[in-house]
Amino acid sequence: MTAALVLSVMGNRLVEGGFDGLASAGLISVGTVVTVSTLEQLIVLTFPVYARILRNTSPNWSLVYADTAEVVISALALIGILASPAHTHVFVIGYVLLDLLISPVSDIADELYGSGLAARSGDDALAFNTSVDSMLAFFGFVVFAPLGSKLAGVSAIWLLGGNIFLSGIAIGTRLLSGHTLLLKAPRDEVELDEYAVIGQRSPVRQFVHDLLRSGPASPLLTLLIQVAGALTGQLLFLWIASLGPLPQYDAMAVTLLVFGLAATIGPQAGRLLARRTSSQSLIYVSALASFVIILFMAVAVWQDYMSYWLALACIFFNVVVARARLSILNTHRQVWFSGRQFERIMGWSYAFGGLGTIIGLQLGYLLHVATSPLAGLCCACAVWLIVASVRVSQR
Repeated sequence: MTAALVLSVMGNRLVEGGFDGLASAGLISVGTVVTVSTLEQLIVLTFPVYARILRNTSPNWSLVYADTAEVVISALALIGILASPAHTHVFVIGYVLLDLLISPVSDIADELYGSGLAARSGDDALAFNTSVDSMLAFFGFVVFAPLGSKLAGVSAIWLLGGNIFLSGIAIGTRLLSGHTLLLKAPRDEVELDEYAVIGQRSPVRQFVHDLLRSGPASPLLTLLIQVAGALTGQLLFLWIASLGPLPQYDAMAVTLLVFGLAATIGPQAGRLLARRTSSQSLIYVSALASFVIILFMAVAVWQDYMSYWLALACIFFNVVVARARLSILNTHRQVWFSGRQFERIMGWSYAFGGLGTIIGLQLGYLLHVATSPLAGLCCACAVWLIVASVRVSQR
């Protein structure tokens, strides 16, 4: 299951890397990047609805259907590019937009799989989350996203062809593990009836309780974290790539490579730290660490001594901290909550996280982070100070 999940995501990372490369080269506007990212987060807001739709379908088959759909839309985009090469960027954008409708399926599978392991052992859930996060980061951002950015400078045909190939292998791997080898994923042992309430209304008191009494897993805390993350994410990467002494496609490829290395290390750092102290303490310390890193970047930009390589170093350390925090929060949610409570916290966390990303993206666009990031960096610092000062109780 894990191998197939990684293969499925790798094709997406290949195309997304190409999309970022085209944006870095100016063939896709910053406005389009913000629009696509905003739509992605609007889809995240519908996560509870997706979970409700998929509750009566085998998770394994849901992923097979998702991969099959990706193959179909990749093929259609590929045909469009071959028929009209001058509109290559339009077909790449079209693929990315359609794929946004499919991406929640793998997120749901990942969460339910981790929840099933958490029912057995918190250590198993932590090991699963950190391992999958590191694998996805390494293969996705160290290998395939930079490769996608490079290939975008050659031909988008290779991007979509590679996605078809990887999705096809993922389908075959999942079918083989599910039928030939008769290996049953722990996620399949989750009682799906427990998630029947997904997408339904909940009392106001319950909603407020979930926001204020969920500890580090509080959806409200997730919203704040995602606001800061969006302010220092994709739009900032476009600015960093513009600083590089390399061609735009190569500069973005190196930026994604550094991001991927940090995202690979981060979950493992989180795994080590989670065994030594509480999640609440780790959130506090990680928020302070993010504040210090972003403040340093803001001062460097203000004093005009920021360079491409210094910016990459800052991004590396910031992403290590962010990914460690993400793995810790995901594991905390899966260990502390179960059944309908887990469903509510998970659904609201995704929804509030999506809302936070939308707010951060729109704020970053208004503050022109992609061309002049100082104001955006200052806002991110302010948000991290708020996160560090928050104490959310858990009862």
